[in-house]
Amino acid sequence: MAVEEGGLYYWENDTWMRVNLDGYPEGAGITDLDFTADGVLWLTTTNGAGRFDGESWQWFNTGDGLGYHALTALATGPSNTLWFGGWRGGLTRFGPPLPAGD
Repeated sequence: MAVEEGGLYYWENDTWMRVNLDGYPEGAGITDLDFTADGVLWLTTTNGAGRFDGESWQWFNTGDGLGYHALTALATGPSNTLWFGGWRGGLTRFGPPLPAGD
């Protein structure tokens, strides 16, 4: 994968394919990416996170519940749960509610 001129590029069938990064936070660097089990692409950046469903982007930051703007890592878990690592430590979980304890 590569990022250039407002697009994310990936190699498929001997061809570079381009995904527009509409709404991408200006000046942000991509720090990690992963796909959830349902095929949605997630990016972490130095200014939040992005979700691409194959057609459009949705961007998230601390106002949406992230613990930090500057993210360094991303991991996907069961039921499309996402874990975001913050620049200065810390972890944010996005996903379905946890089951209530007894």
